[in-house]
Amino acid sequence: MQLVSIGRSKQCDYMVESESCSKLHAYLLQGKDGSFLLIDRVSSNGTRVREERDELSKIQQRKIGIDEAFFVGKVQITPREMS
Repeated sequence: MQLVSIGRSKQCDYMVESESCSKLHAYLLQGKDGSFLLIDRVSSNGTRVREERDELSKIQQRKIGIDEAFFVGKVQITPREMS
């Protein structure tokens, strides 16, 4: 398993340069089977994913696909972009 930290801090594995993103905003955990678990770190602006009706929903944690977009604050990312 691989755990990737996401945020504004230079200590994060994946740094996001946006004030809408917390210093340590979220974690992305990749399982041995290739699945991804997105975990919000109780960030100020939330971590969001698109739902079926194309609405953004705040999450605490959720499984996502490699090409499934998520938002940390106002910044859109996919797991594929991070690799």
